[in-house]
Amino acid sequence: MHLIRGWIRIVTAVAVVVCCTVAMAFAARRLPAHARAAYRAVKQREHACLFCRLTGIHVTTKGPPPPPGPMLYVANHITALDPILIGSCVEVSFAGKTEITSWPVLGRIARVHNIIGVERTRRSGAHRFVQAIRSRLACGIPVMVFPEGRIGWGDTLFPFKTGAFEAISGREDGLVQPVFMDIVAIDGEPVPGGEGRYVLSYNHHFYLSHHLAHVLSFRRIDVEVHFGPPFSACSLKRKALADLAHEAVLTLQEGTMVRA
Repeated sequence: MHLIRGWIRIVTAVAVVVCCTVAMAFAARRLPAHARAAYRAVKQREHACLFCRLTGIHVTTKGPPPPPGPMLYVANHITALDPILIGSCVEVSFAGKTEITSWPVLGRIARVHNIIGVERTRRSGAHRFVQAIRSRLACGIPVMVFPEGRIGWGDTLFPFKTGAFEAISGREDGLVQPVFMDIVAIDGEPVPGGEGRYVLSYNHHFYLSHHLAHVLSFRRIDVEVHFGPPFSACSLKRKALADLAHEAVLTLQEGTMVRA
């Protein structure tokens, strides 16, 4: 019964989001080119909130709201739905692996929402990735990345890759915003420490569809998105930024363990 609920939610949520995405695509075409990125970021947050309502996911935020300006958000990575969960809280552009854009249905949604593709196998791909982030920041749109470069089990935080930090390194008005996503309750039952993150980790499954069906099979999932104090990227190289960001996100994680 649980998996049936998960599959029904997948079909329902994807169908609704596809309809919203099509409407957004047509509306964006009527806007001036310079206004499209901001419009997509606003609509993306609306679509993420709608997805969460349809699937029984309740997201709350902790910590001060991020300030405006060129911002690189960096977060831990547990599930395939992390961009949606965090995207329901803030208006950002997301970076994700390039292969996503070739997937059926979901790939089309990602392309319309203008996801920034990460191609780690080619040096030229890394350069295009950095330029794409800089372009988005120049439009006033913050960018969210998952710099671990992999999905974890929820009990540790892997070292951060430095590529995305090159885009904001040394920028006088640039900020790095640490974010930590935690699963605090499943079906109304509190899950202390990293237990909730472990239960919902992508690493339990080989196929995306099986992972989504598992996550969405629960009646209710309560998520907390923690925002730490942002820090300036001015005068710092990308390796130093990555190390500071890793330490900041790890501090947020340790804070959730203490409260548990």
